[in-house]
Amino acid sequence: MVAPQLTLSWYPTSKSSNVVMDPDLWFEDGDVVIVAGNTHYKLWANLIARHSTRFKTMFLETNLAAPHTYDTFDDCPSYTLPHKPEEVTLMLRRMMGFDRAESVLVDIRTLETLLETGTYYEAPSLREEALLWIQKLYPTSLPAFEQARKARTTLIPFFAPSIKSPLDLDYRLARLAFRYRLREVLPLILYNLAAAEPIAFLETSYKLATLLDRV
Repeated sequence: MVAPQLTLSWYPTSKSSNVVMDPDLWFEDGDVVIVAGNTHYKLWANLIARHSTRFKTMFLETNLAAPHTYDTFDDCPSYTLPHKPEEVTLMLRRMMGFDRAESVLVDIRTLETLLETGTYYEAPSLREEALLWIQKLYPTSLPAFEQARKARTTLIPFFAPSIKSPLDLDYRLARLAFRYRLREVLPLILYNLAAAEPIAFLETSYKLATLLDRV
């Protein structure tokens, strides 16, 4: 039986000669190449697909496609992603089991990357990791929530240097919770904002609602 002809709905591989091979994520016996900008990663498709429904679908389409109908690099199917190299590097390191210690949180941009890539590539473990960090500030039980409020000054440095104040962190996390539908923590974040600065919260709540309508 002849395999059906499929057109892969993905991005063409960059033809730039300025190729950078990530030293930690390039394995000679890998069977798939991921590309972000000029950065190339050679990994194992079954391992990546285990973490991401979207990658699993991409790899399945390639397996069903006829030869020479998809891009290759180093004799492997290749896929160029729409995200920045630093975002893809963080995502793939997590999928490969690197940097999973609790201490690995550079700043709030790490949370943003975990949520963005976890949502876009349908990788639940990335979203769950981000949510666990956010729940350090906004635990789901009332006693733990009160303790977390008292310990905020010790937790804030984990989200530095882009965060200027505790309330700045609340607003940033509220926007993330809206954008990525983090229903587990959104009510607690909004409660904290309303309790700390009720007038300012009312003045900005419209902006948050507008943001929700856009995503």
